[in-house]
Amino acid sequence: MPKVLSSAAVAALYAQQTGQAFLTLLEVNHDDLAAPIRVVNNIQDVTSGGHLFLASAFDINLPDDTTDSPPTITLTICNVDRSITLALESIASPPTVTLWVVASSTPNTYEIGPIEFTLLATSYDVLTIECTLGYEPVLNEPFPGFTFSPEDFPGLF
Repeated sequence: MPKVLSSAAVAALYAQQTGQAFLTLLEVNHDDLAAPIRVVNNIQDVTSGGHLFLASAFDINLPDDTTDSPPTITLTICNVDRSITLALESIASPPTVTLWVVASSTPNTYEIGPIEFTLLATSYDVLTIECTLGYEPVLNEPFPGFTFSPEDFPGLF
């Protein structure tokens, strides 16, 4: 189902010049975290949906359009203050990463999203954190769900 953008967003996208900026909101959530990590790709903090998103530099690389493998997204976050790295090291299972796109003039209206991903892999160095995001690995589930064997269905044998 296609996403319908607001009329203000469509007008800003089609305008030759505009003062409108589109911001990407990112939330990392896990039961083991005291509070979700919320950042916005902006130079100023943004409040959206009643939550404060801290200004942070990050880059999102969308997947290639191939059918050979499930799509994965590469997320690169600035690692200057190390709080995100310490939070990711403190959890044992993969967290949920949610993305939204909002217009700077209307941060409470989600133009795109929420889009939920699972954090599949993380690597970091002094300057950056690189995360691989993907979907639930449903293709790794066995099909059919049951094997008709004497252990599972003794009445058949």
